[in-house]
Amino acid sequence: MTYFGPSGSGDGRNPVGCKGFFRKLNSTEMEMDQIKSSAGLFQEFMSSKRGGNDRAKKNSTLADRLFEFIIILCSAFKLSE
Repeated sequence: MTYFGPSGSGDGRNPVGCKGFFRKLNSTEMEMDQIKSSAGLFQEFMSSKRGGNDRAKKNSTLADRLFEFIIILCSAFKLSE
């Protein structure tokens, strides 16, 4: 396992950020945009399912957290330094 860290210094003591992580995943910008779009549609679907019962509320809260994580991940890809 390799740790790259948000402000880790590697390559000649220059900040490397998350570039190494995304390089290992072989991720492209188009894939990140598709993930972000799909996650947005999923969040809209889960928001429409917010009912009065506790399980529906819990599931939509988990979906909101997942969507926030995906947004952070996609932002880190674009601003990986």
